Amino acid sequence: MTGILPIKKYGTHSAMTDFVEYSMLDQGELEEYVGFTEQEVRGLCRKYDMDFMEIKRWYDGYSFSRIKSVYNPNSVVNAIRKRKIGSYWTKTETYESLRIYVDMDMDGLKESVTRLIGGAQCSIDTAAFQNDMTSIQSRDDVLTLFVHLGYLAYDEEAETVSIPNEEIRLEFIRAVKNSKRKELVLRKKKETKMSTFRFGILGAANIAVKFCQAAALIAECEVCAVASKSLEKAEGFARDNGVAHAYGNYEELLDKEKPDCAYIAVTPHDHCRLAMLCIERGIPVLCEKAMFQNSAEAEQVFAAAAARGVFVMEAMWSRFLPAVKKVRAWVEEERIGIPEISQISIGFTAPEGNENRYRNPSLGGGAAKDITVYAYELTTWILNQDIRKINVSATWGESGVDMNNHISIDFTHTLADLTTSFAAKLESRMVLYGRKGKILLPTPHHSSECFLYDEKGELAEHFIDRDTVNGFTYEMEEVIRCIREGKQESPVVPWKDTMECARLFDRIAECNRERI
Repeated sequence: MTGILPIKKYGTHSAMTDFVEYSMLDQGELEEYVGFTEQEVRGLCRKYDMDFMEIKRWYDGYSFSRIKSVYNPNSVVNAIRKRKIGSYWTKTETYESLRIYVDMDMDGLKESVTRLIGGAQCSIDTAAFQNDMTSIQSRDDVLTLFVHLGYLAYDEEAETVSIPNEEIRLEFIRAVKNSKRKELVLRKKKETKMSTFRFGILGAANIAVKFCQAAALIAECEVCAVASKSLEKAEGFARDNGVAHAYGNYEELLDKEKPDCAYIAVTPHDHCRLAMLCIERGIPVLCEKAMFQNSAEAEQVFAAAAARGVFVMEAMWSRFLPAVKKVRAWVEEERIGIPEISQISIGFTAPEGNENRYRNPSLGGGAAKDITVYAYELTTWILNQDIRKINVSATWGESGVDMNNHISIDFTHTLADLTTSFAAKLESRMVLYGRKGKILLPTPHHSSECFLYDEKGELAEHFIDRDTVNGFTYEMEEVIRCIREGKQESPVVPWKDTMECARLFDRIAECNRERI
């Protein structure tokens, strides 16, 4: 028997007998044939020289009892064949009809969809589903139907659903934006006489796609143009993301468009140069992390920005996330007492190949500028204490970039331990220990929840971010607010914090010189 939906049920029984049925809820012995396995995808990425981590982010996410990573085979093949990572999800009649049920908001479905888009998991009861698209009676029926159609991943043990990957998440955002209930993702537009705020993007990178999606969620905000060293790439990006103008030259965009702010989305090796191009023209800057490779670059940019009175901010979006803000509030309120120990770890196995952005020193590769920047700037932001001493250790790969970082920080009241890796998959989390309990922040650089435990180890409070659709919106709103208020820097990501992180990079680089 084949088909997307299971066999139709009459009441609690199937309409047919004497058959073995397999579905997205019960794959049986056919688990490994539902899609590509991770081993298969790794092999394909090696064979066709594709970025495995990006393929994983876009097309992984389905997990069964034996096979923990199952990939969308159609999308993987299309991405490899076209050599372009993006959405290849088939737009079907079935999905169009499901928008009707989302609009009906059965049993709080609206809130559930919002949470799912924001990265949360939702509990679900699949038992009552009648296995068709006409007997939908509840929120759980709609979510179960999404599972069967492949739009949601189902965790059988936890009985929860989640959006499996970036490809599907974008489809949800598009669907909700076009539905009658746009308030799911659009912030309420207040009446204002202010003109639309215009961002120009320098660098047609994958991260800039998320930036465009965030701009669409903010009132009176737009991406007016994108530039790349390749005009063809810029034009393709503009076409795919609804950007009006494309340029094959950064200076041309800045001179012709004169945006209210330039978002720098290239790899770290070119951040300083592009920031200076903007500052020389009096154009404010929002620059991807890590903003600088070393303190010399930071000093050059901040001195120029101060002299010209131009706003500059590192795009440390994680500091604005509600879960991170909640952890910082718990620390300030001394809910666990003064933190005695802080531990944070972020790590994954970087894709092989010395030419990719992770391992190529010419592109500013290395763990420090990719993930240590998160560990450091989250730790300093949450603890908010003076630093008395820092000890730094690092190991280096064959390509010449740092693969593992270990930083010990002696704060005024807290000892902090930071571990990051491109060589091993670490448990990504931050834990703060105090005399009255502990705080846990899972996946700290993009977390949607946090946990507060009392001195007995019992859960006292569990915060879940149910509202965030795209975490970039918060930093973008901060940039707009600061620029309109005439500020040069943000109090959330001040220049001194970015400068201190750049000095940490100096220390990490010194480890390599000492090794040599």
